[in-house]
Amino acid sequence: MPIRFKVLSTVFVIILLLAQEEGLQLFKSIHATVAALVLLGVFSLVALWPNSSRTDRVDRSMSGSNWGDRIDFDKS
Repeated sequence: MPIRFKVLSTVFVIILLLAQEEGLQLFKSIHATVAALVLLGVFSLVALWPNSSRTDRVDRSMSGSNWGDRIDFDKS
């Protein structure tokens, strides 16, 4: 699990806890519930967005399409 997912899930839980502490009652009305679900959706998209890490850039720059093309099999 990437660190970005852990950090964003922790931030989302803290936001929900702070909202409850302030008395916002996020799930009392339909508008507040939709807003909380939209916020969850935004955090989920950011957390799960593909990361263009160094490994992915190396794979794209090679002639093969992914790391599996670099594996050499013994034909004995």
